[in-house]
Amino acid sequence: MREKSRAHPIIKILSSMYLTVALLFIFAAAIAIATFIESAQSTDAARAMVYGAKWFEILLALLGLNLVVSLVSGFPFRANRLGFVIAHISMIVILIGAGITRFFGYEGVMSIREGSSTDYMYSRKEHIEVQTGGQSAFIPVFLYKSGQTLHRKVSVGSQELDISIADYWPHFENLVVEGEGGVPTIKFSATGSRGMEIQTLSRGERLALPGAEARFLNGALNDSPPASPYGRLEVIFNGETRTMDVPRTPPAEMTISGYRFLISEFHPSFRVGASPSASDEMENPAIRVEIEGPDGEKGRRLLFAFHPDFDMGHAGGEASFSEIEMKYQYNSELYFSYEPGGELAGRATFSLEIRPKNPSEPPRSVAAGEDFTLAPDETIRSATFVLALMEVWRSAVTRPGLSDDESKMPASRVAVTDHAGNRAETILSHGDDLTWLDLSGHEVGIRLGAKIIKLPYTIHLDDFVLVTYPGSSNPASYESRVRVFDEEAGVNGRAERIYMNHPLTFRGYKHFQSSYDQDRRGTILSVNYDPGKTPTYIGYLFLGIGFLITLSRKLIWPKMKEE
Repeated sequence: MREKSRAHPIIKILSSMYLTVALLFIFAAAIAIATFIESAQSTDAARAMVYGAKWFEILLALLGLNLVVSLVSGFPFRANRLGFVIAHISMIVILIGAGITRFFGYEGVMSIREGSSTDYMYSRKEHIEVQTGGQSAFIPVFLYKSGQTLHRKVSVGSQELDISIADYWPHFENLVVEGEGGVPTIKFSATGSRGMEIQTLSRGERLALPGAEARFLNGALNDSPPASPYGRLEVIFNGETRTMDVPRTPPAEMTISGYRFLISEFHPSFRVGASPSASDEMENPAIRVEIEGPDGEKGRRLLFAFHPDFDMGHAGGEASFSEIEMKYQYNSELYFSYEPGGELAGRATFSLEIRPKNPSEPPRSVAAGEDFTLAPDETIRSATFVLALMEVWRSAVTRPGLSDDESKMPASRVAVTDHAGNRAETILSHGDDLTWLDLSGHEVGIRLGAKIIKLPYTIHLDDFVLVTYPGSSNPASYESRVRVFDEEAGVNGRAERIYMNHPLTFRGYKHFQSSYDQDRRGTILSVNYDPGKTPTYIGYLFLGIGFLITLSRKLIWPKMKEE
């Protein structure tokens, strides 16, 4: 019977030593390639291309089948082949353990704040969650490279759905490009006390700069409100609001309902007892306003732009005019406008300097309130910020794309199609909540990110302890002091400590101290569940025993060859 089995072509091929060598060579090459992929790209890339790929599973299955057939084809075994038999069985057990880990094991992250408890973790592997009719389904995915596509079928309740990923961006951003139907937009980098930020500003928008505000006007600069470099006086009286620009050299006046308001003094940097400064540096801007009522009553106020709730009111014998509300408003404003001729024009309420693209050309000084033009690669310098113009779009539109900023979150373009051919598409940022799509009246929720895995126990964080190096804020060590609760196992608040190289193992789950929250009042644990670990370790043990028996068989059976 054994000779017939060995003569069968399939058995002969599967038990061939040449096949064993070939499979082991491919296995070793795959592991080496995966190591290079992990170093060059990422762990997710190595998993997607090698460890989690179907061809790698088939390779391991063929290797296991080769070991089984080689072992069975040698039956019955002679005593001197005991080491060979144990080694083969142990390798089969190791492969079985690897399969259990592959299909039933998982790992994730558990985040716990001090004084709170957690009984779940977030999977490290990303999933597409599909929800409809109160039921959910999860599809594990490996996304690692820009432009990656993917297609899966899933059953959710009675619904059969096709899920496809048409695009993947590791760092997603809505990119601004030239296109029809857009609005004029500029892109620039602004550097100030907070460091450098790259921003975009479109027509009709405004944003804050260090020490100023930037506005992109809807019309031309000449259509904009006056941009006084010294601010405005705002008067609210009898439900009417009026404003008046503050001149560098007073006086300036206006009348409301018979009341006369006169700006008699302007101080860019007010000091008690000091005469008005000739400098335009707005360190503590203040104005003195003279008020005269219809009946001849007079009063005055000293208003401060940076301290709007404080004013030096009337002197003795003067009217208070408490029914009149006045504010001195001063804002450093930078206006932009896209002129009909195709140039980007600007105006500021403060003096600035424009440095051209060519460093050999001299900079241009621009006075407060003076118009200027700005071209890409030119730089605006003020007392509080530096603005470098990067791009100007006549008609800017946005489209999804890959960002150069590696801090941006990943995103994917996902499409859902039902059995009737109804299709809906959206862009999902990884980790966001469910996005609901309408498939001809049928609602389908979809999200992309970590899966919440419920645990059979609860961990309570009593205290997170972080010790720093003397004279430094750098952590020297940190640990989590926790209590474990498991009603089923009869554990009620067992105290444990989790720190580096000292994990907590409970009910097959191993918890490692991974990281901590920025405010140092919460811990982040890495959790691993590996049911294939025990058979794998047993396999390693018996593999060593098998090799030991094989190497020492001449000592055990010294006369084996003679017999």
